[in-house]
Amino acid sequence: MRRLGRLSPGLSPWTASAPPVSIGSMLSTLEIHGVGPADPMNFEFGERLNVLTGDNGVGKSFVLDVVWWALTRSWAGLPAKPMQGPATITVRERLVGHQASGFDARYSYADQAWTLDRVHAAAPRGPVVYSSIDGFRVFDPHRNAWPDVFGGGPDSSKSFHAFRFGINEVWNGLEHDGKPVCNGLIRDWVSWMRNPIHPEPGEVVPFELLCKVLEILSDPTEPLVPGRAQPVFVDDTRDIPTLESPWGGEPIPVVLTSAGVRRIIMLAYLLTWVWYEHNRVAKLRQLAPAKQMYVILDELEMHLHPRWQRRIGPAILMIAKALDPEMQVQLFITTHSPLVLASLETHVEPRRDRLFNFDTHAQRIEIERLDWVKHGDATGWLSSPAFETSAYSVEAERAIRWAEDFMAGSLDKVPEAYRIRAVLEQHLAAVIASSDPFWVSWYSSRPARSAP
Repeated sequence: MRRLGRLSPGLSPWTASAPPVSIGSMLSTLEIHGVGPADPMNFEFGERLNVLTGDNGVGKSFVLDVVWWALTRSWAGLPAKPMQGPATITVRERLVGHQASGFDARYSYADQAWTLDRVHAAAPRGPVVYSSIDGFRVFDPHRNAWPDVFGGGPDSSKSFHAFRFGINEVWNGLEHDGKPVCNGLIRDWVSWMRNPIHPEPGEVVPFELLCKVLEILSDPTEPLVPGRAQPVFVDDTRDIPTLESPWGGEPIPVVLTSAGVRRIIMLAYLLTWVWYEHNRVAKLRQLAPAKQMYVILDELEMHLHPRWQRRIGPAILMIAKALDPEMQVQLFITTHSPLVLASLETHVEPRRDRLFNFDTHAQRIEIERLDWVKHGDATGWLSSPAFETSAYSVEAERAIRWAEDFMAGSLDKVPEAYRIRAVLEQHLAAVIASSDPFWVSWYSSRPARSAP
């Protein structure tokens, strides 16, 4: 376990001519002062996977919002707003084969906005996808406007800053200035399925890619396999995509699937759509497609059954190769699930991946970088520094503690009503399972009976 240090001073700006967009970049360090639940908040990110754990309300989602802003210069929701005193955000990115880029920003109370103090070049980057609890955000450097920090003026070919998808827009499409910028899951899915594309070598085939991403993100016991599109509603003339039922019978319209399945479907669609559109627009603009993407996922396990939680982490790591064999993806994930962390144990690469824990000490939030340690299973992770809790119910945990004190002879720590072995044993039987391994210790502590 390591306390997070401050940024190294004297990072040199990258001043060479801008490299092609296809060069990989990554968000390497982020330092936040004067704003947010904890002060300061310092991160040295891994180039592949970054997992944030901790209690509710300690700042994990706040950090994801700042990561999105650092990568896109727009806020996913309300801007980070300090209440008093100076507030700064320092961002550094690392480029393959080049020195660091990034910027320093401060909050201007006069302008009620974040302004740049110093810019250490602007890093080329690929698309950014943010899945939050209330929708999705997408930034594509080939389609969305990035503020020109060098004063070259706005790019007239990019009239808006980022795609902001509510749940309705994901399903039914998104418009800007009266023009469709995304047809939506329902129309695109059916169009891609019914109008097969005959690509040139290396081109993206969207329906093939969608099927591949769905397969990767699926629970293998209930695979997400597209079925035939068909009309479903009297007041909606569109054919609706379906999924083959894993239990046989009629295909299930995607809009009528469970909350967990719908979230996975939306994520699969947007990842497919972003990469397909990025390549399509790159061809129109005669630009090189990026070879990197940033994916930000708040509460990765949301709505998912524990069986699915065991698989979703490794599946997300596989997405990059599904999109493009040369793709680099930098992931930022929050989770409250010990199953998610247990599932990642055999997939993490300590050199490239980071685990951060938001902990509370003496009414103060502290951020610790934890080493990736194998805890064996979800129960092991529950008692680890990432959670520091028990797999038992509160009542069972308390009863076991009393029983341990009883066996140790510390009767003063046991409520008076439970200082008789038979009474305490009866209470244990009421709150823990008969197969619980604690019973071995309990029964072995019985006094030996005297010979008759």
